[in-house]
Amino acid sequence: MENIESVLNADPLAEIEKQTNKHWSEFNESEKIVALLSAMGHNKNKNAILSAENDTRFSISWNEFCEIMKLEGFLIGYEEVYEYNNFGKPCDEKIIAFYNPDRYMIAWAQSYSNITSVNSILIHAHIKNYPEGVPYSGGFDKKQESYKIHFDGREGLRHNLSKLDSYICVSGDFEDSFLWFNKLSECKCDDYDYKAISKSYIEKCSREFMDVFYGIQ
Repeated sequence: MENIESVLNADPLAEIEKQTNKHWSEFNESEKIVALLSAMGHNKNKNAILSAENDTRFSISWNEFCEIMKLEGFLIGYEEVYEYNNFGKPCDEKIIAFYNPDRYMIAWAQSYSNITSVNSILIHAHIKNYPEGVPYSGGFDKKQESYKIHFDGREGLRHNLSKLDSYICVSGDFEDSFLWFNKLSECKCDDYDYKAISKSYIEKCSREFMDVFYGIQ
């Protein structure tokens, strides 16, 4: 069985492009079918590997995801169930602000499909050394002398957290980070202001969450 690192980094479409010496937009019908089948096979294999390792994947249930967060030391700083109109069908959805006092991380997660699946999970961290090989956004913060990063946790979360541990997670202030602490419904409002909305949710979080958020030890 392939390891998680190789399966997460694999790009089946790029492989087909390399084999045909064509961009995907130039594929004929037969090549399109081959590319589609290759992608489907890859995703099935990736899902099986991540599932076997009890790691996050796109097919994971909301409850299983929450259990993984608990196993990785994340605690709940704020949670809320709200009503969402999903293409004309009312349902309940959930938001959770997580914090990890041991890794000095915070996270924001949203459910989907009536709190049965994961819509999004964004992890925020301060790393002392350059996090090579970890898919992240962000950069070096001169003021705090650390890499202030965030990354998508929907696939391979546990794998990427274990890699970050080797780069030394450190305490730091997240106030100037890119924070998207919003509900699905709020993103569709005409006067949508993600910064103001994010701030309002952060202010509702527990004292323990705030200590991690502001880098208080």
